[in-house]
Order: sequence, then C-alpha cells, then structure tokens
Amino acid sequence: GFARVPIEDHFEVYRLKTSNFRNWLAHQLWQADRTSPSSDTLQRVLNTLESRASFDGEQRTLWNRVARLDGTIWYDLGQGAVHITPNHWEIVPDPPILFYRYSHQRQQVYPVPGGSILGLLPSLNLPNIAGTLSSTPLLTVVYLVTLLIPEIPHPILAVQGDQGSGKTTLFKIIRDLIDPSETPTLGPQDSLREFVQLASHHWLVWLDNLTKLPDWLSDAMCRCVTGEGFSKRELFSDDDDKLYSYRRCLGFNGINLIASKPDLLDRSLIISLERIPDTLRQTEEEFWQTFGINRPKFLGALFTLLSQAMGYFGAVSATRYPRMADFARWGEAITLALNLPPQTFREAWEENQRTQTRETLEASPVAQALLKFTESRTQWEGSPKELLEELNQVASDVGVDTKSPLWPKDIRWIWRRIKEVRPNLQAEGVQISRSREGDQTRIRITRTSSENDSDVSVSPNLFS
Repeated sequence: GFARVPIEDHFEVYRLKTSNFRNWLAHQLWQADRTSPSSDTLQRVLNTLESRASFDGEQRTLWNRVARLDGTIWYDLGQGAVHITPNHWEIVPDPPILFYRYSHQRQQVYPVPGGSILGLLPSLNLPNIAGTLSSTPLLTVVYLVTLLIPEIPHPILAVQGDQGSGKTTLFKIIRDLIDPSETPTLGPQDSLREFVQLASHHWLVWLDNLTKLPDWLSDAMCRCVTGEGFSKRELFSDDDDKLYSYRRCLGFNGINLIASKPDLLDRSLIISLERIPDTLRQTEEEFWQTFGINRPKFLGALFTLLSQAMGYFGAVSATRYPRMADFARWGEAITLALNLPPQTFREAWEENQRTQTRETLEASPVAQALLKFTESRTQWEGSPKELLEELNQVASDVGVDTKSPLWPKDIRWIWRRIKEVRPNLQAEGVQISRSREGDQTRIRITRTSSENDSDVSVSPNLFS
C-alpha cells in the first residue's frame, strides 16, 4: 500500500509501512486536533489504510525517475516532471504519473532549451573528440539519451583507464544529468541480496573502482538489464516472498576491464580513457562550478534530442538487428536527430562489438588455446577427450594456466566452455560444432578467414 501526500509545494509517494508516512500522518493528526496520537491509534489507522489500499485502492504503476505513458515519456524532476513527446518537451508541475523517490535521490535542476550536448564531451575526457562525432563520442551521446527511455534493455557501461583518467568523474557527470543522488557512485557489493536491494533503489547503478567482478555479480547485472526478477524472504516472516522485478541502467569502472563473462561483455558499451594531462587538469571546485552553470542547458539538450529521436523512431527499421536491438534502433533515431546518417551509428556500434569480441576472447583461456590450435590447421575432428588433450598441450604455448577455474578439468566441461565463446570464435573465423554418432560425441572445428581480418568488417551488415 502507498499514499500520495502533499509536501510543501509538491507531492511525494510514501509506502504506508514506513516511518515517513507514519510521521506525516502523526503530523496531520496533530494539526487537526492538537493532540498527540497514541501508538495504538496510529497503528490501527495504518492497518486500516493498508487493507483499503490492498483490496479497494486503484492499482497504479510506481516509476523511478523515468516513465512511459500512452507512447510518451515522463522524467521526474522532484518538483514537477518533464513530458517528452515527438519533437516537443515541456515541464508539467503536477504530472499524472506517480514517481516513487528514494531517500538518496536529489531534485533535478530545471532544464532550459537551446543548449548543445556536444559541449559536454570535452569534460568526459573521451577519446577522439576532435573532428566528426563518431565512434566513442557518438555512442556516448546515444547512451546518455537512451538513459531517459524506460522499459528497454540498456547496455552496461564498462569504463577502463589509468589513474587520473576521469573514470569516477565521468560517472558522476552522467549521474548528475540523469539521476541526481547523494550517493552518485557505489562500491562493490558483498552478496546478491545486497545488490538486489541496492539496484531496486537506483535508476542508475554505478559501481566505482572495481578490482574484480564475481560471477554472481556479473550474472545479476545481466538480469537487471533484461528485467528478470529476483526473490528473497520477507523480513520477520517465515515463508513470505519479497519479489523484485525491474530493469536498471548499470555501469562499472576500473583500471582494467575486469569483466570476463561473455554474456556481460556482449551487453557492454566499452570505453577506454587516457590519463588527463596535467596541463588540462582543473581543480574540483573549478570543474563542478563550470558544469553546474551548463547543466540546465545540457539537460535541455538531452530532452530535445530525445524528442526529435521519437519523431524519427517510427521510420527506423531493419530486417536484422544486433544484440541490444532496442538500443540499436534508438541509436539510429538519435543519430538522425544529430543530423548524421544512420550508418555513422552502425559503424560505431559494430566497432564496439569488435571490441567486445576481442575482450571476450582474451578473457577466455579456452578461446586462446583454440585460436592457437587452429593456426596450423583448417580442419579438425575428434572426441571431447581428444580435444582436451590437444588443448592441454597448446595451453603452455599461449601462457594459459590449466589450473585456472576457467580451464576445463574434464571432458564434461570442454563443450560448456566452448559454448560460452562460440559466437566470438566464429567472428574470428573458427567454426565449432558438436554431433552424436551412436554413443560417441564428436566435435568438429573448421578455420576460415576471420570476419575481423581487416579494419572494415567483411561480415554482412548487422543492421541489414
């Protein structure tokens, strides 16, 4: 049960079973009767309201920061909301959407029209910002705009760079523009339970300065992107479930790209930053003061780009999309809003996917051994046992530690490890299949020319 209550000059949505609503209710009773209600009175009122909300109240969707209604998008400012429609946006003081705000969330500045998001790029220390808007800068602008779009899977922002390259600053800037918070970045989590609780309270989940990424966290981040649910036992109950089902925008940074699981890398937007030269470095006060002055214009520019992209979105179509298809389709529409041909985005996203493939293969010892194994042969066929014996011999040549947890210990694991990287190996020209012949399992490997043998991919266009 929830209640929408007036707080000064705006409304807040409170869960009935919280101290916030209990305090507000006690204050209302005090203003009405000038008496302090007893704990028993308050509890009886809360129980009654809870039951009425559960059985008689209207069921409404509660949104966090961004919302969708009747084909339009709403953005919560804290006091009022921005209503974004094709080729138009405006501030609405009392929106028809119910936003649920957590204690860490701050009010957003009021956006102003007429700004350009391109003026933000130098502050992000992105590579290749000179010249045309392409590759990393274009993908970053597209990503920023899509963070305002609810109910689609968003790429996981994976940032790597040396000390002093502005990784944390990049995350704080994006957080201030999209989802201002008292806790702009977050530290590593100790358990799945903690992460699920944390992610449910943030639209942007920024994990800062990670040195490792456990498998459970990698899997949980992928589930947050796709919107799969989580469940845990309700506190102070024996068997009641507390269910979480949400999509979130996630990112992590570190000196190295610590992601190793193919499923996560396949969903990532990978950005590499270089150390900021001392001649270009600013003090914290100077930097954030300048950003604060320009922030309303940057925010207005994002809303303008999104509204224009909504006008183009219906005309964007393709017979084939890469993974993260929603992001790719919006990417083309946003690129059109930037007065660039859609091919500019396609080439940038394909370059990012080649980076994904390279990082996935480098993180997999089995993939490294298979690439070495196929250097001197174009075809091989044998049993899983024979393949594992061959790869064990090759492992030392490529510096693979066969005692690593990622290395298959027996034939039951060899195919599982291959399946994790099979699409990435295919991009390098290594085709692997498995078949059954009677009671025997056979693995067939064929080496052809790589899709990435040249700077321009010779594979069919991902969007064609």
